[in-house]
Amino acid sequence: MGFQSGAVLADSILNAMGTETHIPAEPDDFIGADDRLHCGVCLEAKEYRLPNGHYVPSLCRCGRMKRDAQEQRQREQAMMERVTELARYNMLGTAKLKGATFDTAEQREDGTAAFEVGRRYVADFDAICNSEEDLKGLLLYGPPGTGKTHLAACIANALMARYVPVLFTSVIELTGLFEDELGEVLRRMRSAKLLVLDDLGAERSTDFKVEQVYNVVNSRCNDMKPMIVTTNCTLDEMRGEKDLRYRRIWERVRSMCRPVRMDGESWRKRKTVEAIRRMKEG
Repeated sequence: MGFQSGAVLADSILNAMGTETHIPAEPDDFIGADDRLHCGVCLEAKEYRLPNGHYVPSLCRCGRMKRDAQEQRQREQAMMERVTELARYNMLGTAKLKGATFDTAEQREDGTAAFEVGRRYVADFDAICNSEEDLKGLLLYGPPGTGKTHLAACIANALMARYVPVLFTSVIELTGLFEDELGEVLRRMRSAKLLVLDDLGAERSTDFKVEQVYNVVNSRCNDMKPMIVTTNCTLDEMRGEKDLRYRRIWERVRSMCRPVRMDGESWRKRKTVEAIRRMKEG
């Protein structure tokens, strides 16, 4: 433990005791009837007078507003740095997903309800995080190609634009990471404000340790941190899962994620058919 020099110690004692003179004044400040310096804008006192007659500074309303604004800027800066830090680990993949927004997303009539759920989730995100309710996430499920990943990307991008730390990852892509990289990503999956876990259930053919997925999901459930999960599995398949390891994961996911079914013809199939038709017509 260090020690203070005589000059530093004397200054700290003097600051605690106050000074015999008023604190430095700003233009329009004035000495009030209470013999204290008052702010010329909000008129509140800017100092206290101690029993020994000395003066110590205090915050007037203007000073408190300035302090609060500075603290808010510091919080926003810290949040922005956190978003930037997590962005290096996001696996949004294509430029299309990185630029996905609700305003530019191509929507079909059969996907409107799901996208409205996504919009409301973004709008209510702060309240959802602060709620005591268990359902803090979304489970986007349905056939391949119905826009589940795209909707999840729209939600993630909208929240990141508000400086919310979001980690968007795919279990399949995690299997290609080295051990040290994987450990770091798993840690960030636990700590992110929102975790988007894409295509859960499609990693069975890989060597990825299912137990690690369960640990992340279980940790977030215990800490009541929101998740968005996309999957091609049906609710019946989740309930009837024969592999105990996966059944544990689905039970935890369904315990805190509201199911949102996304139906309709595959977007990718439809686009392929349209491309072939245009080629024939051309």
